[in-house]
Amino acid sequence: MLKRMAVIVTGLMLTASLALAATPAVPVFNLGAKSTKVADGFMDDINDNRQLVVDGNNVYVAFNGTNGEARIVRSTDGGLTWGVPALLSATGTQPRIVKVKDPLYTGKNLIVATWADTEGLMYSFFADRPAGAGWSAPVVIAGTQTVDPWITKIVAAPNGSLHLFFGASDGLNYTSANSAESTFGTPVVLPWGADWNNFAIAIDGSNNIYAVDYVGNSVTFHKKSFGSSTWSSVPISPNASDNVSIAVYDANNIYIAYKESTPTSLSIWVAVTTNGGKTWTKRPVTPNATVYGTYPSITVNSSKVITVVGHYVNWGPDGRITVNKSSDNGATWSANVNVVGTAHSGAVLDASGKVCIVSSMYGSTETDANFFAGTPTDWNQSKAIYFSREK
Repeated sequence: MLKRMAVIVTGLMLTASLALAATPAVPVFNLGAKSTKVADGFMDDINDNRQLVVDGNNVYVAFNGTNGEARIVRSTDGGLTWGVPALLSATGTQPRIVKVKDPLYTGKNLIVATWADTEGLMYSFFADRPAGAGWSAPVVIAGTQTVDPWITKIVAAPNGSLHLFFGASDGLNYTSANSAESTFGTPVVLPWGADWNNFAIAIDGSNNIYAVDYVGNSVTFHKKSFGSSTWSSVPISPNASDNVSIAVYDANNIYIAYKESTPTSLSIWVAVTTNGGKTWTKRPVTPNATVYGTYPSITVNSSKVITVVGHYVNWGPDGRITVNKSSDNGATWSANVNVVGTAHSGAVLDASGKVCIVSSMYGSTETDANFFAGTPTDWNQSKAIYFSREK
C-alpha cells in the first residue's frame, strides 16, 4: 500500500444510508449532525486512532498539511466548527496525538504530540492551564538515523504514563515516560516486527499494554502486564493481510480488527477474546464480508458494543467509509451506515461512549487505474478531512 493517500473533496456532505432490511443486532451509527470539514490536508496512519482526540467539547485532529507539514487543528464545540490549524513544524511529518492527564492539575488533560522532523522523532504537549495555553518546547526522542516515522504509535495510561513505539534501523523500539513532563527512558528493541500501518496498540484501565502486529501474513497479539518488563505473544491468524486495529474493554475482553485473506476476497474480520488472549473467536464483519475492505478502526464501549469503521471497495473515488456495530462479539452486525470519506478513517469514543470518526477524501479526479499504476493525479491538489459524531 502506498504510504500517502491523497484526499480531496468540494462541498460534500454526509450520506447516512440506513439499509434496514432486517432488524440490526444493535442500534446503527446515528449521526447527530452532518459531517463537518476539519481542514485541508491528509492523514496516513488513521486506522490506529492516533490522529484524533476527543476531550469533552474539545476535539483535536493531527494531520499533514497540503505541503506535507505537521499540523493540529482544534474544535471547541464538539466538532461543529474548527479553528485555524496550528503548525507543529513546517518540516515535520506523520504527527500523532494522544490525551493524557495533566500531572500538575487534577481533572485536566494534556494533548501530547509526536512527529518526525529533520532532527528526528519529536515530542511536545499542549497545555491549557491557569497560566495560559500553548505548546511546550519540542524535544528530540530519537535521532534521524534510526527513526522510521511511519510506525510511530503513542498511547496514554490511566496513571498518566506514556508509552511510545517507533520503527528504527534495529527493529521496533519501545520506550515510556512516567508523565507528560517526564523524560522518556532508553528505548528497548522488541522481539517482534511491524510494518508502517500494520501495528496497533491499546491500554486498559489497569495500565496493562496490548499490541497487535502483522508480519509475514500473520497477525499476532502481544501483552505486557503493568509493572512487567516482558511481553507474551499469541498468534491470531496465519491467513491475514495487512492493516490492524485493537480495542480493549478490560484485561479479559479484547477486540482486534484486521484484513483477512479469505478464499473470495480480502475483507475485514474481528477477533475476540474473553480470557485475556488465551483463545480467540474470529468472524467477518457482515454485511461487508464479501466486499474488499481495509484500514479498519475498532472501538468498544462500556456496554461491550463493538464498532468497526472500515474503508470498503477499491482505492479511488468509488471507495466508501462504512460503520457497523455488533453487541454479540461479532456474531451479527448492524446495517451499513456510510459517512463522508473515500480513504483513511479512524474512530474513538467520547466520554459518553459515542463514536467519533475522522475520515479523508480522495481527489475528485482520481481513478483506481491511475492510483494502482503509481501515477495518481490528485496528490498536488487541495485535499480535505472530515469529522462525524454519533448522536
